[in-house]
Amino acid sequence: MKKWPTTIQKQLLLLFCIVIFCLAVVGLNKDYSLTIIHTNDLHSHFFAVDNNMQDCHEGADCLGGFAKLYTFVLKERQQDPNILLLDAGDRFSGTYFYTLHKEKDLIPIFQKLQYDAFTLGNHEFDDDLNTLSTFLQNVSTPAICANISIPQNSPVKNLIHPSTIVQKNGLKIGIIGVTTPNIAQSAMYGDSVQLKPLIESIQKEIAFQKQQGINFHILLSHLGLDQDIETAKNIPELDLIVGGHTHDLLSNTMKAVAPYPIAITRSKNKTLIVTAGAFNRFVGKLQLKINKKGQITSATGNTYPLDQSIQESLEISQYIHQKERELDTLLSKPIATLIESISLTPNKD
Repeated sequence: MKKWPTTIQKQLLLLFCIVIFCLAVVGLNKDYSLTIIHTNDLHSHFFAVDNNMQDCHEGADCLGGFAKLYTFVLKERQQDPNILLLDAGDRFSGTYFYTLHKEKDLIPIFQKLQYDAFTLGNHEFDDDLNTLSTFLQNVSTPAICANISIPQNSPVKNLIHPSTIVQKNGLKIGIIGVTTPNIAQSAMYGDSVQLKPLIESIQKEIAFQKQQGINFHILLSHLGLDQDIETAKNIPELDLIVGGHTHDLLSNTMKAVAPYPIAITRSKNKTLIVTAGAFNRFVGKLQLKINKKGQITSATGNTYPLDQSIQESLEISQYIHQKERELDTLLSKPIATLIESISLTPNKD
């Protein structure tokens, strides 16, 4: 004889179904959390520098260096292993580390930092493209740049892609890279690549990412702040622009060109813009809440000075000082001998 559920069992089953339904609804409406750490225009500044961009080791205006940047990133990853780490270009050129050793000293540090993506600045094209090729072949970070066309015979042909897709905390993120349109005028080997129309290049990658089910789009830009603002106005599908090139500092606590972040607001969505100064002195941190539609529902953050409150990574510091000693050996070697003495005193006659 078939046994029918009792009234209590029916009530418990109904309650169970209600709980499951409520959990499902909450899950559908739950926002994603995303923390983005970003840098730009590092320009091979291995050491901290002061306001005059001179290497320094102490003082209130002595900020930055890779040893402190690594400590900052490591601490953030300990708190949230799913942070998104981005760089907006110009890692090359700026100090004698790069002048004498080119890309070689940068490679181990960038491998330790493990960026999720970086775009190319104009200074990545200051030297023969074999320099850039060696760097890209020896770091695991994807290099992205959508608005350049690379010749088939170029050593970087298969090392640069228009965009990349990463996943953090369950959220799929489309990241598109772009560089300055005046690259041919601002870099020695800038004419080794051809520029493609900026807006069309970005829109093409957004369309491709949408086909992959991506509805949150970041532009990793080496265009400069003014151009970033114009790009945000022209492409409403962009949710965030992480910028560089013009060395602008956005901050809510320091003297800056604008608060952090800048928001380009529309009736249905908004595009946020962030950038973090230059010369490895500051780092940006943006914390977002993003709904299932890919819309930003909450944004907080700031740029932070890499100051005396941040302890240097011993491992990175030792590496940098070792490279400094190698460079000092090179710099101490005579490169010429004068057969006559010269005077540095101006001739008053």
